[in-house]
Amino acid sequence: SYAPYFEAVQVDNAKVPFPTGYDPIWGAARIDVVISDLYLYDFPVNERLPIVAPENPVVTRVGRFPIESDAHVGFSVGLKSPAPYEVYVMTEPVRIIIDVGYP
Repeated sequence: SYAPYFEAVQVDNAKVPFPTGYDPIWGAARIDVVISDLYLYDFPVNERLPIVAPENPVVTRVGRFPIESDAHVGFSVGLKSPAPYEVYVMTEPVRIIIDVGYP
């Protein structure tokens, strides 16, 4: 009935690389989302991600943010260039929605 604590931050992909290193296929910027107290042990996330969006004018891909924690899950939204975005939380079912603006 409520969303877990999360943080969503847009970063410059070259200046703030992934913990595993810089990866240019994500584009010039990323929105990194880290969700607390969420476990995916029964969800086949590696079978569904990454999602590649070659025809999208803003988003390049959506995938896992590499994080080493049993109590946190991370996702990233790759962007061709920095873009405005809004984050919404909805319930029943609980979901976190990231709305990326189209320039």
